[in-house]
Amino acid sequence: MSDGLAISRKHQYLWMASFIVAACVMLMLGVLVYQTDRVQILKSRTQELTAIGTLKAGEIADWRRERLADAIRFARGPTLIRAIERDNLADLRLMLSVNRKGGIYADALLVAADGKILGSALESPLPLPATTRRAIAQTVATRAPTLSDFYEQVDGSVHIDVAAAVSGATKELCVLVLRCDATQRLHPLIQAWPGSSPSSESVLVRRDGEHVVYLSRLRHQSHKTMVLKQPLARVNLPAALAVKGRQGIVSGIDYRGVRVLADLRAIPESDWFMITKMDAVELVGSVRERALTIAGMVLLGILLAAFATALGFRHRQAGLYRTLYHAQRDQFTATAKYRAILYSIGDAVITTDSEGRVVQMNPVAETLTGWREADAQGQLLETVFRIISETTREEIASPVRRVLSDGKVTALVNHTLLLARDGKEYPIADSAAPVIDDQHAVAGVVLVFKDQTAERAAEKAVLASEQQLKTLIDNVPGVVFRCGLDTYWTMQYLSTNCRSLTGYDAEDLIDNRQRSYYDLIHPDDRQTVWDTITAAIKRGESYTLEYRLVTADGTVKWVWERGCAIGDPALGKQMLEGVIHDVTARRLAAEQQAELDEQIQQTQRLEALGRMAGGVAHDFNNTLTVIIGNAELIREPGTTDEEREASLTAILKAGQHAATLVKRLLGFAARQTSLPRSIDLNHTISNMTEPLQQALGPKIQLAWRPGEVLWPVLIDPDQVTQVLINFADNARDAMRGEGTVTVETANVHLDGDNGFAPAGDYVRLSFRDTGCGMDTVTQTKIFDPFYSTKPDTPDTGMGLAIVYGIVKQNRGFIRVSSQPGDGSCFALYLPRHGQPEPAPAAPATPPPVAAPPATPAGTTILLVEDEPALLSLARRLLAGMGYTVLAAQDPTEALRLARSHPDIIHLLLTDLIMPAMNGSTLWDTLARERPSMKRLFMSGFTADVIAQHGVLPAHTPFLQKPFTREQLGAKVREVLEAE
Repeated sequence: MSDGLAISRKHQYLWMASFIVAACVMLMLGVLVYQTDRVQILKSRTQELTAIGTLKAGEIADWRRERLADAIRFARGPTLIRAIERDNLADLRLMLSVNRKGGIYADALLVAADGKILGSALESPLPLPATTRRAIAQTVATRAPTLSDFYEQVDGSVHIDVAAAVSGATKELCVLVLRCDATQRLHPLIQAWPGSSPSSESVLVRRDGEHVVYLSRLRHQSHKTMVLKQPLARVNLPAALAVKGRQGIVSGIDYRGVRVLADLRAIPESDWFMITKMDAVELVGSVRERALTIAGMVLLGILLAAFATALGFRHRQAGLYRTLYHAQRDQFTATAKYRAILYSIGDAVITTDSEGRVVQMNPVAETLTGWREADAQGQLLETVFRIISETTREEIASPVRRVLSDGKVTALVNHTLLLARDGKEYPIADSAAPVIDDQHAVAGVVLVFKDQTAERAAEKAVLASEQQLKTLIDNVPGVVFRCGLDTYWTMQYLSTNCRSLTGYDAEDLIDNRQRSYYDLIHPDDRQTVWDTITAAIKRGESYTLEYRLVTADGTVKWVWERGCAIGDPALGKQMLEGVIHDVTARRLAAEQQAELDEQIQQTQRLEALGRMAGGVAHDFNNTLTVIIGNAELIREPGTTDEEREASLTAILKAGQHAATLVKRLLGFAARQTSLPRSIDLNHTISNMTEPLQQALGPKIQLAWRPGEVLWPVLIDPDQVTQVLINFADNARDAMRGEGTVTVETANVHLDGDNGFAPAGDYVRLSFRDTGCGMDTVTQTKIFDPFYSTKPDTPDTGMGLAIVYGIVKQNRGFIRVSSQPGDGSCFALYLPRHGQPEPAPAAPATPPPVAAPPATPAGTTILLVEDEPALLSLARRLLAGMGYTVLAAQDPTEALRLARSHPDIIHLLLTDLIMPAMNGSTLWDTLARERPSMKRLFMSGFTADVIAQHGVLPAHTPFLQKPFTREQLGAKVREVLEAE
């Protein structure tokens, strides 16, 4: 018995083990099925949300485009324009009533540009809200149709207005406003939901600053439209995510604080966003049901295996139901999409069956034919769609019949008129196409046609606009032009004022038919005009300049021109557009004022020269007294050698002082002999910062601030050094202790009204100190020679006068700004000197090289000087140095000596200006005969005299008279040793 019990217990254990294993297997299968179904259901619901969201976003976008298209079409309607032009209120109200499209729009209004209502389809139109006025203002500014923001009427309904500029030959700009009741026309489109769902909802939102505002009615709350706002800071709010740019499926917390699954879509061409959402509880509800079902199935499977087949069958049925549900949903989506596309197309569309009877019509077709879709369904197409020839007025056969018989696409003939039900006529175009079923038979026809009234009105509007533009340009003062960027500025357009300015008709200058505009520009101004305009085009900027024109009768006029380069898409190249004004009268007045200013300056100059004459006489008398007195002491008998040496030393110092005084006077008078060349001021100043700092002293800090990519200027670098050293001396005396000197450079462009310099490009050199400053009276005298604020300091009063002379010599200008106790700033403006010249190319063959002299004893110098005393002195000085000297008193003798001398002549040392032939011409002659010979010019004349005989080229060796023995020897060695 115990064995039986043991066996029974063993079977029981085995059964229990089998039951446990079976239960575990069923449980695992149940969990697997649950996970699979959960993923499938969530995916299905996600696809459903995506499909609905995409559909609604497309519907709303199509709805917006249809409103804008209606506004454009109605605003361009010829009947509306005629009613406006005739100022007939009855016709205007009738046309506005027609534009309501059978009640689609709550009202149609004609509004002036300032917002005044000129007409309405209703007898008592409601006033325009602020949102509509903004839309009207934008339409007036851009000439493009505009949708206003949503606004709420007093009855609680939400409206949105469409504004479009009325095109046509109206006296003043008008705007057509179509008022649409969004509560009835748009909100149902938003709120409609395929199928039944207790929590699903579609809402329209947009961004409002740092909040998102709900534009449509909310299903789950009683907020009015556009009242509920949520902050963008809510990172899990689907509406906030949408306006921030998020698209597609998201999970978050909606405005109720409920977790939802939402599809986010941006409405194209707007700032609206569509939120299509469903509560997460509803989404997972079926999943929970499936979990309970699976749990029951597992329990029943464990308790009763017989139910396995039934449960399997039930599972199979559930799959079939799901498949059917997907198929129905896809069919619904396709049907809704087809209907939405049909009803949102901007062209008119009519579909027929195989017998040619109307099946569907979109709203545009209803408007054009005058038939409602419900009334037209079942009617033959010929009854609804009546067309005639615009030229012969004969009836045209229906294109649908040809398509049904031929099965091919058929286009309508040109100049076809559609006769509406109410008798109106519309010019139309487009075609009909067959609908082929799965048996390849014609099951119907799709007829698509388009109202061409707007196109024809647009053509007339373009012609009217061109005439208005021509009238406007003809009334602009001056000449408006458009020309090419070729060498002759070939004119493509000139306004009618051309004849009053140039003496030529515009037709004579266009395309250079008789003359080019370039030929009218004064020859002396052509290069300046070309350079200025070319530089402005390269910089991508507009330009302004003044120049002279030679009119047809030979009169010279001053003109002011302003223009810029623009791209011409039609020609694929740049053109020049601008305006030209006659400023001859203004220029003559300015020249008269300049002459008056010059007279005033000449008077002041004479006063300065009077003061300078006194200073010069004083200094020269002192110097001559020293020279004459010491010379007499040397001639007296009994004078010792020590006394003679002292007298000679005093004579030399007095002569050097006189030479320095002459050099300073020449600097003030802008008569210094200089070797100007194109330089970069940044480079020149950078090389002399160390000597400049030494001139300032250790207690004064030097700040050097070079400008970027500085333009070149034409000046002698030695003169730049002289200017800065004089500034440094002046600043050191003004500060008398610690301080700062700032040197800056910059490119500047001066306009013509700056008050001190002609218009153009300049390089500005600024020298600013932190010294004691100057009052206004001192500033008017600082450039006078021998004027000094330090009477106890000898040898002062010429530094700033020399600076002034150097600046004027180089065609520059100087400005001073200073206040007592606030330092001083000197600004030099030097004219721009073109572009940096490229380095010269290496010669094809090396030039002849003179044999380098080993010592002065082996060197021959041809000396030419027309002053006998100076010729004798120079010959003695050079011979004393060991050179062989061939002395000539004039160029003719020099040529004879050079041609008769059999050996090498190493150097030509010649005076620059002499009778009959100057030194430069003499050098040119000898250089051809003795190419290895070098040259050194010398002169005691001022720079203006040298300029009359030809300016010295850059880098030409030059020795200024007077000179000492050491200066002569050093300069000769420098030239001989140079390569």
